[in-house]
Amino acid sequence: MAEPTATISSTPRASQQANAIMREKNGVYSFMGDANIRRNIEYYVYVFSTYPEELRIERPTAHPSYVIPGCAKDEPYSKPLKIPDIIQYPAQIAGSSEITTRGIDGRFVAQDLLNPDNASGDWRTQRPMNAANMSNEGTNLYALGVWWTLNEKPKDDEVAAARGKMEATFNDLIDRANALHMAGDLNSIREITRQMRIAATYFSIETPWNKTHGSTKECHGCGTMNSARAVVCSKCPATFNWEKAMELGLRTIKQAVAAGVMESPEKSSQERSGKD
Repeated sequence: MAEPTATISSTPRASQQANAIMREKNGVYSFMGDANIRRNIEYYVYVFSTYPEELRIERPTAHPSYVIPGCAKDEPYSKPLKIPDIIQYPAQIAGSSEITTRGIDGRFVAQDLLNPDNASGDWRTQRPMNAANMSNEGTNLYALGVWWTLNEKPKDDEVAAARGKMEATFNDLIDRANALHMAGDLNSIREITRQMRIAATYFSIETPWNKTHGSTKECHGCGTMNSARAVVCSKCPATFNWEKAMELGLRTIKQAVAAGVMESPEKSSQERSGKD
């Protein structure tokens, strides 16, 4: 007698039944990958900046991008970019198409963001680097007043060192822009970068290559073109906004009375007394 045989159909219904039996026998399996992912964060690495504008660094292997906020004009430093003590980076298993994760020290990640050519160290050990020896020229963000620290609130010496490096860089950029402008040819002018203009604006320097343009209005008295926000004319006694001009001390009540834009306080007082 032939031995009985049985096969399980490959229909979707049969597959569901087979999977249900396996779950019942073996329990539910949950793949967690690197168990290090589940650990609690022990501390953060803080990246601060004195640079006036936001900086964005792309790291597509781990995150779409890291954003370092810009430093507001009246603030000593920016809001921080917070990096956990360990960042999980994807890593391919050798000889396999499978991907796992690998924990990277948050301090290393911060240093790599600020200066990939110097994988160790921090703002204290950072030194100027010769561009000829750099494979990532332009990515030394220490030169732009950016640094990382474990302090949630940076110390005064950290901020002073960062701002000092940024201002040294800005002075160099302004000198280079002046030289390009002095060359006079169109190609040289085109080499004046936006960062050079940011540097000049930071020091409130207005040059032929960094002018601030704004809307203007013509004075009804002398025809001089003034800023659209001006309250008085820069050349003649004409006044565009008497209330604001008196508030700022640019015009007096006596001048306003003489111009007929308000009554004399004494006259108004006498009229009120007569009514009483």
